Amino acid sequence: MGRLFKRRSAAEDTEYEAPAEETVTEEPIEEEAATEEPVMEENVAEEPVTATQAVITPEKKKKKRFRKSAKEDKEDEPVPVEVQVTEPEDAKVIEAPTSEEVLGAIERELPGAVSVRKTAARRVYLSCGRKDIHALCKLLQGHLNFEHASSVCGVDLEDHFQVVYHISNYYTGMVAEITVDVPNDDPHIDSVALIWEGADWHERETYELFGIIFDGHPKLERLLTPQNYEFFPFRKSYKLRGQE
Repeated sequence: MGRLFKRRSAAEDTEYEAPAEETVTEEPIEEEAATEEPVMEENVAEEPVTATQAVITPEKKKKKRFRKSAKEDKEDEPVPVEVQVTEPEDAKVIEAPTSEEVLGAIERELPGAVSVRKTAARRVYLSCGRKDIHALCKLLQGHLNFEHASSVCGVDLEDHFQVVYHISNYYTGMVAEITVDVPNDDPHIDSVALIWEGADWHERETYELFGIIFDGHPKLERLLTPQNYEFFPFRKSYKLRGQE
């Protein structure tokens, strides 16, 4: 047989009540109030701020100071002044002079100091005194564009020496030959090594072989023979062994 269950009535359901929940009352926790000591403010007398100081910030001060220094630097800079220098016609360099221009410039700048022996195609033969050689060479190099000292050599003419210069112009191929007489008892002449650096060793060789002294030479020393050598091999007075 099946099991029988007794159904509860509605009245019994209503009579049953769930037990009441216990209410827990929480007591309020009193927080301790933090007691802070009062800070005494010092009465500092502030300086009065002007309108200019109030407006200018540190950034503006920095910019203003930069602008001021740049202005001062600009005022200190010298103002360039354009000066127009007009060189005289005679002072201009003639790159490719003709023989007529060479002789004309020499006569104009050194009147009576230089004698013309003869002229030929791209050749000019000149003679001057030893006191005028430096001025003549400066004129040829600076005004007539003779850029190269091809050779400087000596000649022993027994009663006197002679120094021969060959100066070249690259543009025309013209060569100016200059001869200068030098006495035996005073074999001195001005150096042209500071006008043409190529003349440096030419003058040293002439000094070594002939004993001609070039005044103003930067280093007038012998090239091959010993420094204590007392003779000059290209002089005609120099005797070879077996000729004595």
